[in-house]
Amino acid sequence: MKLNFLKSILYALLTAGYLMGCDTGEETASCSFSIREKTISIPGLENEYTFLYLSDTHVIYLDGSESSQITQNALPRMELFQDGNGVSSSVRFSEWMHYANEQEVDMMLFGGDIIDFPSEANLNLLSENLSSLQMPYVYTLGNHDWTYPWDYMTPEGRATYRPLFDPFNHGNPAASITEYEELVILSVDNSSNQIDAEALPIVDEALAIGKPVIVIAHVPFSTDSILKKASSVWKSPVSIGMSDKKGIYPDANTLVFQEKILAEDSPVVCVLSGHVHFADESQLNDSVVQIVGGAGYQGEAVLLHMQGN
Repeated sequence: MKLNFLKSILYALLTAGYLMGCDTGEETASCSFSIREKTISIPGLENEYTFLYLSDTHVIYLDGSESSQITQNALPRMELFQDGNGVSSSVRFSEWMHYANEQEVDMMLFGGDIIDFPSEANLNLLSENLSSLQMPYVYTLGNHDWTYPWDYMTPEGRATYRPLFDPFNHGNPAASITEYEELVILSVDNSSNQIDAEALPIVDEALAIGKPVIVIAHVPFSTDSILKKASSVWKSPVSIGMSDKKGIYPDANTLVFQEKILAEDSPVVCVLSGHVHFADESQLNDSVVQIVGGAGYQGEAVLLHMQGN
C-alpha cells in the first residue's frame, strides 16, 4: 500500500514537472538545449545532410507496474538524471523528439544509454517517442539500455533484454547498417567495452558499400583528452584503448574492429560515441574524427552537418 502510494505521488510530480518545465507547443520547445554544431566536409558529396546526434538521456519512467526492486532502484536515479531546472529525463526525451521534428533534421542518431534500464514502461515510452519522429533514426545500445544493476552484463541478461531492442536496431544488436542516400551509418554495440565477433562481418559489409561511413559506438576510443577528463570526472578511464595509460584493454575482436575502421583506405569519416557524459572531440587518425556527445538528459546534443567540398 505504501509503495503504491509513493508511486502515485511520484507520477503526479512527474506530470506537474512536465507541465511547468517545458512547452511542447507547435512553434518551439522552451526547454534549454546546448547544441554543439560540427561540419564535416567530404569530397564528392553532392548534397548536404544534417543529423541530430543524441546520447545518454537515461530515460526513467514509472507507470506503477514496476516491481519493488525496479522502483527502489529507479527513485534515487531519477534525481540524478534531470537537468538543472529539475526537468526529468523522460520529459527531456520527449522534448528532443519535438526539437528534431521542428528542425527537420535528416536523421536522428542515438548513441546509447537512451533509457536507464529495460523496463516495460521505459521501452513503451521509448517506442512512443521514436514513433513520433518524422525522419528515420539509428539506435545504438549503451550499457544501461539493456541491463539492470542486479543482472549486469550476465549471459541471462543478454539473452533476455537485448532482444527487446530488435524493433529499434534492425533485429541485430551487435551491429547494423543504415544506408542514407550518399552515406552509410554503421551502428556497433560495444556497450560491454568490447565488440562481438558477430559484428565484424557486418562491419566489413558496411565498409565495402563504397559510401562515406559514420560509425556509432557507445563507448569511445581512448584519446589523451578523454583520459584526462575521465580521470577527474569518473576516476576511471571509461574508454577503450591506450591501456598503457590505463584505458580499457581491447580484446582481439575490438582490435580488429579498430584496425578496420581506421585503416588507410577506410571510408569512415567520423565516430560518434557517448558514455562519459561530457563532450569531446579528438582525431583518431588524420582522416577520422571522434565526436563524443555530452549528456542528453542535461540538454546536450550534436548537430552534425555533412557536406561536400
